[in-house]
Amino acid sequence: MHTIIAMTLTSACLLQLRTTLRQIERMLRALEDLQQTTLSKDPRLFAVMAEGPLEDLARLKEEVDSFLQELKPAG
Repeated sequence: MHTIIAMTLTSACLLQLRTTLRQIERMLRALEDLQQTTLSKDPRLFAVMAEGPLEDLARLKEEVDSFLQELKPAG
């Protein structure tokens, strides 16, 4: 019974991890687009506009780290 619960928790954690990684991919693509359209024209505007997504990426990285900790075997 404990094995089934552990497998379910691991599967749920992996699903959350996969979702978070997809969010990171989308955020990076958005930053790349912003960089291509704005950075050379107005570096200050780019810095201001990139601030929020960079904070989001830091938060998402913390989520990934948390998921990875949950997946580590106890010991």
